[in-house]
Amino acid sequence: FKGKRYYFIEIEKLSENQIYLSQYDLNIENGSIEKPLKPLFRIGMPLFNNHKKKLGVLIFNILPNDFVAEIKKTNPDYSGSPQILNSDSYWLQGGSKKDRFGFMFANKKNINFKSKYLKEWEIINKSDKGQFVSDLGVFTFQTLNPEKVLSFSSFNFVTKKQSDSNLKHWKLVSFLPSAKLN
Repeated sequence: FKGKRYYFIEIEKLSENQIYLSQYDLNIENGSIEKPLKPLFRIGMPLFNNHKKKLGVLIFNILPNDFVAEIKKTNPDYSGSPQILNSDSYWLQGGSKKDRFGFMFANKKNINFKSKYLKEWEIINKSDKGQFVSDLGVFTFQTLNPEKVLSFSSFNFVTKKQSDSNLKHWKLVSFLPSAKLN
């Protein structure tokens, strides 16, 4: 039963031709985070009959590619560390596997990119893209908007604006440590 999950509640509020895109998070089954961890999106929409009466909702679980693995596969000689962060600097992909999706675990709320790289996060968070050198190494970053990447022309995407922090934007960050520069 998924009727009390945030994405189902939001989908039920939608009008015809609106699509809901959930945040990128971990699947929950029977009130607990599923093991092994299953990161996914949910895309859903209400279903209406010819008389505009709502009949139900349609929800797809989308298991995205591991974008970081794809980057590494297409650039095998690259010795940096690509990672995808949500707008609160939590790792969604890349980084240490044990640190991913910290926002979903009570004991990991303080484990994010910002807590490890405070000065660097402040620079990354203020710009859409760029590259800079810090005491730690070279950081290259680009802002990504998941809604634009997954847009459909005849539909209107709707998200939980304020609380879906990892849908506001993501940061694709590549870090090349100083030790590897030489």
